[in-house]
Amino acid sequence: MDSLLLQLALVVVVIALRAVADFAVIGGGTPFPWDPPIRLVTTGPYAYVANPMQASAVVLLLILAGLFREPFLAGAALLAGAFGAGLATWHEKADLVTRFGPGWDDYRQSTRDWIPRWTPARIPSATLYASVTCDPCSTVGPWFARRRRVSLETAAAEDHPESSTRVRYEGAVTLTGTRAIAAALEHVSLGWAVLGWILRAPILGWFLQILVDAAGGAPRTVRVPD
Repeated sequence: MDSLLLQLALVVVVIALRAVADFAVIGGGTPFPWDPPIRLVTTGPYAYVANPMQASAVVLLLILAGLFREPFLAGAALLAGAFGAGLATWHEKADLVTRFGPGWDDYRQSTRDWIPRWTPARIPSATLYASVTCDPCSTVGPWFARRRRVSLETAAAEDHPESSTRVRYEGAVTLTGTRAIAAALEHVSLGWAVLGWILRAPILGWFLQILVDAAGGAPRTVRVPD
């Protein structure tokens, strides 16, 4: 049981880190009140739940309470949840409406504070480019095409205006290789999105790309037709 709780805790940490990273890279800010994001973030965990960092913190405290059999941590989780759902939400609402206007209202109408959706809401549109002539890559596009996706198009890398060496994801960010596939998983469902966030986790994402390259997925130049 402890092993399961520890693994679950690691997954929650990965989700929280993904939310922080998107806050900084996509939003151009930090979680700190004196350095808020300048752009509305609806990618990553924010495509599924409005308060991923707060929700992750509460869940992590509950997991640690079970892991260490510590009632104090359970109480801290309840207190953090109450604070986030009450005072923090009330304090932030007016500021967010002022900064992001109708975009914030539209986002909040489709995304709950604490309970995640199964499919993403208002995730920015993106395109996944994968070669149709390269054996390791030719299955990527059809795999996504067979699934219900939100705001994700698939296209042949041969149709991209630039030569490519890896699978390419172009959306709110541009990523290549295994990270591109991981980002595209955010457009499918919460289960696949969590897997994608794990695959993009620091160190693990880098190590995974090395493994894929060694197994035959090394960069190959896909040239644009004349």
